[in-house]
Amino acid sequence: MPIHRDPIQQTLARLGVRLAELAAWRDREVFSMAEAKFRTISEENWRTVRTGDSWPAKSHPVLFQFQCCIPESWAGNLVHARFDVDGEALLFVSESTSLASLSRQQLAAQVRALATQLRNLGVRPGDRVVAWMPNIPQTVVAMLATTAIGAIWACCSPDFGERGVLDRFSQLKPTVWFCVDGYRYAGKEFDRRDELQRILGGLGSVRHVIHVPTLNTLDLGPVGGSVLIWNKLVAGTPVSKADFSFEQVPFDHPLWILFTSGTTGLPKPIVHGHGGILLEMLKNGTFHFDLHPEDRLMFFTTSGWMLWNFLVGSITTGAVPILYDGHPAFPEKDAGWRDRTGRGPNALYGRSQPSRPNAGDCRRAIAPRLSRSRGREGVGDEFRAGVP
Repeated sequence: MPIHRDPIQQTLARLGVRLAELAAWRDREVFSMAEAKFRTISEENWRTVRTGDSWPAKSHPVLFQFQCCIPESWAGNLVHARFDVDGEALLFVSESTSLASLSRQQLAAQVRALATQLRNLGVRPGDRVVAWMPNIPQTVVAMLATTAIGAIWACCSPDFGERGVLDRFSQLKPTVWFCVDGYRYAGKEFDRRDELQRILGGLGSVRHVIHVPTLNTLDLGPVGGSVLIWNKLVAGTPVSKADFSFEQVPFDHPLWILFTSGTTGLPKPIVHGHGGILLEMLKNGTFHFDLHPEDRLMFFTTSGWMLWNFLVGSITTGAVPILYDGHPAFPEKDAGWRDRTGRGPNALYGRSQPSRPNAGDCRRAIAPRLSRSRGREGVGDEFRAGVP
C-alpha cells in the first residue's frame, strides 16, 4: 500500500530533508523560542498550546478557535511585558519636526491616564472608539488606551474624505471620536474642520470628541457632543500602575477593526481579536521579520492602512517603531530614507499608496546608503537596525 504524504512532506522529501531530524530541530529550537516569547499567555493555556492536549470541543479541524481568557488585554500584555523597564518605546519624526522619542514609562503613563478618562466618560468593553488621526504618538496612545479597557478601535487617516470615512465608521456606530483639526503634507497645511463637521453630522452616534490640536487652533466649530482637549485629558492627575487595571477579556474579544478597500461596495469590516493578534504579532515579528529588542522599524504608512497596526504592534517584540508623518520625499527626495536614529539602517522600510514617490528617485536615494551599510551576509541584514 503506498504511503500518502501531505504536500509539505513531499516537498521536504524531494529536498532530502529527513522528517525525524526536522521534528527534532523543531522541538529543540522553535518551541524553546516560542515558549520564551509567548510567556504573556498564562501557564495553563500555554501548556495546552505546547502539548496539543485538551483542545476546545468547538475547535475547527483546521482553523481552531482557542477559547480561553488571556491575562488582561492585548495592551495589558504589551505594557506589562515591555514597559516595566525604561527605554525607548517609539520614535517620531515629521517633515517639519526633528526626531523625538517617547519612553516606555512615559507611554505607559499616558495610556493609563487616557484609559482612565475614557472609563470616566462611560466607555465600556465592546464600545467602538474611532480616530481620524495621522501617524503620530497620540494615535498610538489612543489605540492602546482604547484596547486596554476592552473597547474596540478603528482608525482612518485625516486625508480620508467624508464619503470614505462615513462608509467605514457608520457601520460601527462609534461613541468616542479622536481627531485632529488638520495636517501638514509636502510643506502645505490642510485645514479639515469643515470636513470634520460634515462627518460627525453624518455619524450621529458620537458623544465625545477628543481633539489633538495640530494647526494651532482649539476651535473645531459646531461638531456636536462634548469636545475635550487631548492635553487636558492626558496631563491630568497621574494614574499609578497600582491604581489601574487592564480589562480582562476573552481570547477572541474584538481588538480592532480594519476595512477592505471598498472596490466592490461598502468597505467590509475585518475584526481582529486580542489573543490572535498577540500571537500573530509575536510570531510575525520574531520569526518572519527577525525583530529583536531595541531594533528600529520604520514603515512609511498612514494610520488607516493595516501596516500601521503592524508597525505599532512591533512593540510586542521589544522593537522600537519609527513613526513618520508627512511626505517621504519632502523637502528632499531622500527624506524618507535618512537614518533617523543615529544607529545605522532601519530594520525595514516600506510605503503605503497615497504619496507614490517616483521609483527612480527612491532607487537613487537608497542605493548609496545600501552599499555603505553592507556589513553582514544576506540582503535582510542591510535593513537590520543597529548594524554598524
